[in-house]
Amino acid sequence: YVLTGSLRRAGNRLRITAQLVETRSGHTLWAQRYDREMADVFEVQDEIARSIAQAFRINLTPQEEKTIARKPTENSLAYDYFLRGRSYTRRESLEFALQMFEQAIKLDTSFALAHAGMANACGMFFEYHGRGPEWIQKGEAACKRALELDPQLADALVARGRICYAQQQYEQAIRFAKQAIERKPDCDGAYNVLGRAYFASGHFQEAAELTERAIAANGDDYNVYIPYKNSMERLGKMEQATQLREKVT
Repeated sequence: YVLTGSLRRAGNRLRITAQLVETRSGHTLWAQRYDREMADVFEVQDEIARSIAQAFRINLTPQEEKTIARKPTENSLAYDYFLRGRSYTRRESLEFALQMFEQAIKLDTSFALAHAGMANACGMFFEYHGRGPEWIQKGEAACKRALELDPQLADALVARGRICYAQQQYEQAIRFAKQAIERKPDCDGAYNVLGRAYFASGHFQEAAELTERAIAANGDDYNVYIPYKNSMERLGKMEQATQLREKVT
């Protein structure tokens, strides 16, 4: 199973949709929509987890209760900047993304997700804008800081994978992306990095076999469709490639 969703911001309000999907069949087992104030974002995350537990009559352990209650930052404005940074990253507006992550870190220097977001954007900046080595150095430092703050942070592994991919170190990128997925199956950007690394290294069949899982986990990000569509085309599976193309056009 994988929990997927999307978040849309309008002023100081958020619209959050969440779905619990059975990955093998693609069947949605549970779905809910939440409209909340920005300040309530962490309470909504807690509410989603508890709603799923209640719907499926799951008894949470004390450790699971603790995990649910954990907040990525106590500063809601820092989290707002982080969300903006992630949105700009998806649109590949990297200068704006970096500014947002920097603002988030200024407000909360121990915000591990913001450091991971910074690292990911640095890897992309290296890839798209001149391949200056300073971006790799900055990205690796941000990754290191994120993992110091949260050694189990899947998003930091995604960032490491993106940095490796940008340097054409595809096997390392695949390894880090897989590790991120093991820790958090719907980790933002994980299947994007994995699909790109598979495609760039000629592993088209491996990418194609992951397509359904990738969309179930990260389907709210249109970037995730691209490497899987390209892999389908290389394999001559034009019908499947067309279906993927239609979802992002």
